[in-house]
This record gives sequence, C-alpha cells and structure tokens, in this order.
Amino acid sequence: MTPKTGRNAPCHCGSGKKYKQCHLKLDQAVARENRAWESAAGFLRRDFIAFAKEERFAESYAAGVALFFDNYYAIENAHEMSQPETLRFFDWFTHDDTPDDRPRLIEIYNTEKAELMDEMEASLLNSWLAAGPASAYVLADATGEGKQILHLQDIFDNKEYTIRESGGPGRAEVGDVLIARLLPFRDQLRQSGATGYLPADEAAGLKPLFLDAWNAFRAEKPDAVWEYFLRRRSYLFAHYELAAAEKAGRPAVARLDPNRPKSQVADRLARRVLGRS
Repeated sequence: MTPKTGRNAPCHCGSGKKYKQCHLKLDQAVARENRAWESAAGFLRRDFIAFAKEERFAESYAAGVALFFDNYYAIENAHEMSQPETLRFFDWFTHDDTPDDRPRLIEIYNTEKAELMDEMEASLLNSWLAAGPASAYVLADATGEGKQILHLQDIFDNKEYTIRESGGPGRAEVGDVLIARLLPFRDQLRQSGATGYLPADEAAGLKPLFLDAWNAFRAEKPDAVWEYFLRRRSYLFAHYELAAAEKAGRPAVARLDPNRPKSQVADRLARRVLGRS
C-alpha cells in the first residue's frame, strides 16, 4: 500500500476495482511481512551487541578495542566512542574478530541461541554466518528513487554487487570507497552496521597495503585462502582510515574532535572492566 493509493481510489493493478476491494489486503499482508523481517534483523543486531558485552568476553573486548582502533581507543576511554564508531566496532567484533582462543562471536551466539529464535531470525542468522568478511568497494553508481540502489565493485577482485541502502550513498560520491560488510537480507544484499568511507583521492594506498599484508600472511600460512586472511586482518581497513584522516588533518577518532557533540554512547562494559583493573 502506497501513500498515494486511497482506499476508494482505483486499484494500482488496473483492474478497475476500488483499491479496498482489490489489492488492499494483499498489500497490507506484504507490508506486515516486511516489517516482521526488519524487526528480526534489528533484534539480531541489538542482541549481538548485548551478547558481545557479556563479562566472559571482557578481555577479548579490551584487546579488540585497542586492535581495531590501532590504540586510538583503549579500554580506559572506549566509552567515548561515537555511535557510528561503536556500531562499526561491534560489527567487526561480532563477525570478523578471531582470537586464537575462541571462534567468532557470531558462531558462539549461534551455538547458544539458535534454538530460541523464530523462523525469520534463524534464517537471517544462518545467512549471516555464511557471509564473507568486510571488504572495500568502489561506489560505481547510485540509482533509483533517493539513490537507494548502490552499485559497488570490490577493489580486490573487481566483482560487482548491487545493494539497497535506505539512506542512499550518504556523503560518498561515485569513485569513492566504502568499507562495508555485505549481508544477505531476503533476496537482497545490505550493508551491515556503520560503513567506513574513503574519498577517492585518499584510497589509492589501500589495495597495496592489503596485498603486502597478504604476502606476509601467506609466508606464515602458505595454505591460507584470501577470505580467511581478510577476516583475520580486516581491522587494517580501520587502521588505514585512521592514518588517512590524520594525514588529511582530520581528527582520527571522535574523542579527538574538539567540535564533537557530547557522546550519548557510554559503554558500561568498558567502565566495569576499567573498575576491575
């Protein structure tokens, strides 16, 4: 049902019947199903963060903050992260962080909670478990109403992807690079969590950095495949962005921005861990 279709207006299907006598109930059912899927995805994202904040992961959390932000944040000031920084960190911490002493958090989450989920939540979780690591994509084009359809090209293998992003490309322009995780959502791909961004003129060194890291990784693990490497080293995307911001004279992280609004994100786990140390 669209805002332009009144109950007594002719049905959009061209049947000549009034909308309420034709497609109204069907469109309402589709809208309810869409809302249910969105609700399931939102629940999983919120529950991932709550799960990751459990005390048993506190040491991994402290190490992860320092690693992901290249020591621009540590456990002492993690509560100063902005909301986008927090969302992006927890996306990496849940999906990609792979300390040697445990599986990925999303795998632990699945083991412990899969039986408690409804059909939609379980379907999304299974597809997200199988999804690849974050990568870097050139914005090739943005089309459709509100430019919500983004056409992306992976900078490493040149594969092309079409995703739907309700907010459009944001500040990114064609040729800029987005650091994103692409997760299945029903028959679409969507970006997960907050997305990293590099202007085209700052992105030239990103691919060489990763290829050098890949060669070093293969020297230690000759049988490693690219996806495994990318998951184990995906924090290097954040490192590159931090260095690029500093080189351009921008604050690398929100806590260093003298003009930042007062953060509404306070990570209670960080404060509890700090209190114990």
